[in-house]
This record gives sequence, C-alpha cells and structure tokens, in this order.
Amino acid sequence: MRTSIDEKIALLELTRRKLDECIGCGCLSLTKCRLYNADDVAGAQGPGPRFVLG
Repeated sequence: MRTSIDEKIALLELTRRKLDECIGCGCLSLTKCRLYNADDVAGAQGPGPRFVLG
C-alpha cells in the first residue's frame, strides 16, 4: 500500500514540475504548444499527463 502511495506522489510531483515548465512557456495550451506538443501529437496517445506517463 505504501509503495503504491509513494508511486502516486512521485507521479504527481513530476506532473507539477512539467506544469511549472508549461506555465513558464506562457501559451498555457497543451493542444497548441510548439515546445511540448507540436501538432498535438500527444492527443493521439489518450487522456492524462502523456508526457509524464510516457
């Protein structure tokens, strides 16, 4: 149980770091962002934090 919680915490922390980078870009749009998601490539991979989940 603790391992599962630790894994979820780590995923949330990584997601927060990625969001901080995204907010720093200024566009605030993962569907239009030329740095993180050019041409919305991640959209085809499904919902969720695709750049964190891999």
